[in-house]
Amino acid sequence: MADTPVFNSGGAAFGRGLMASTVSRECDVAVVGAGLSGLTAARRLAGRGKKVIVLEARNRVGGRTESVRLGNGAVGDLGAAFLGGPHHKLMALVAELGLAMDKHPGLGDSMAWIGGKAVRYASYDANLDDEAEADIAQGLERLDAIGKSMDLTAPWQHPDAETLDRINFAEWIERTLHTEGGRRVFNKMVTAILGVASSEMSALHVAWFYGTTDSFATAITNRDGGWDYSLRDGAQEMSNAMARALGDRVILGKPVHRIEHDGAVVRIFADDVLVRAKRVIVALPLHLTGRIRYVPPMPAARDAIVQRAALPTLSRALVRYETPFWRQEGLSGTALTDHLAPLLVVDNSPADGTCGVLAAYSDGAAGRQAWKLTPKAREKQTIDILVRAFGPAAARYLEYVERNWSDEEFTRGGATPMFGPGVWTSFGPAFAAPVGHIFWAGADTATCWNSFLEGAVQAADRAVDEVLASLA
Repeated sequence: MADTPVFNSGGAAFGRGLMASTVSRECDVAVVGAGLSGLTAARRLAGRGKKVIVLEARNRVGGRTESVRLGNGAVGDLGAAFLGGPHHKLMALVAELGLAMDKHPGLGDSMAWIGGKAVRYASYDANLDDEAEADIAQGLERLDAIGKSMDLTAPWQHPDAETLDRINFAEWIERTLHTEGGRRVFNKMVTAILGVASSEMSALHVAWFYGTTDSFATAITNRDGGWDYSLRDGAQEMSNAMARALGDRVILGKPVHRIEHDGAVVRIFADDVLVRAKRVIVALPLHLTGRIRYVPPMPAARDAIVQRAALPTLSRALVRYETPFWRQEGLSGTALTDHLAPLLVVDNSPADGTCGVLAAYSDGAAGRQAWKLTPKAREKQTIDILVRAFGPAAARYLEYVERNWSDEEFTRGGATPMFGPGVWTSFGPAFAAPVGHIFWAGADTATCWNSFLEGAVQAADRAVDEVLASLA
């Protein structure tokens, strides 16, 4: 489709805020955001014969995936990286794109730095007495039972929704578990993936989140769970491959600032680009959808839930070694700490053995404190934690690369929105409900594997189904 220059004389027909010379394009469906979810939606719509245009604020595609070439040529992921056997939609997409995957070794013990001492463990309940072990088991059973009994598309309708959404998750732990050791370990385990303190999320939200992954155990394991595989060329390559196929239908460096949806045609404004479409899918992190001005405005409930959907602090560092030396010691490369960043470490080494790579996640309050340090001091703190967990060999690293996702203008945080008490039961129906000709995608809106790569694809499929039904 040829680009048509539009010269704006201030007329209402083109909306307000256009530049003097604007490129105008038309399509059936516009997609805002060229992350995994947005590009999956665009690809599927194009496959159904729809004319699509994708607008992306960054000068790259991939959203919260970012793959980088390390000094020795190996590929590392600074953003979302892992996929697993239960990720059926994602696995199908990877196969369609012809991308290679490598299975995580998943072998060896893990390490924890809890209460000022290093602990080696084969499972979460190691080094606990029988009473604390049983306490954790019954807590997980109760948490999973809530998720399994919930309509994940409408958690506010759960019979106990009002009670669970009235308290934060720290209170739920205090009421549900009965041993000090059990509470401490349970709290660390369950909040490690969420990246935020248990006091900042409602109990209903945590139960819903793990319900979307089927169970807590499925969410955290690299044995038939959510962390089984990585992509050989990096997770961002999924988006790169789809963008290459879509060609000039993907427009980079154009942040959308206004959407007019008061008639049969939706008008999307992005700097010097105006797109007219029959429908639009906004595939951004939930809180960033609130940066766009909508004419007419969003319903009050939609605004309210967006304002309460901030992402947790998150950064990720890659530390490269000559070899994955920890495996020789029978260690998996996984480590947890309870107060200093990084709070979670995982093995992200390439399968060909050309080097060892540890990925270190810093989030929550500890992550915020770490980013007050100078870059050198923060790097030193990360390496000190790795030495405590894996021994002196961890000090002999070859390369250190980090990305602060909270500092990224078009991300501003980690993987999953943190809903505090009262959000779901007050504003839940507005979570992903279409507003006129505007539809929502993005991993934040997924009701299956929320905030995982699988969730990004599931949310895209849902939005596309809604759009196609509305156009029928």
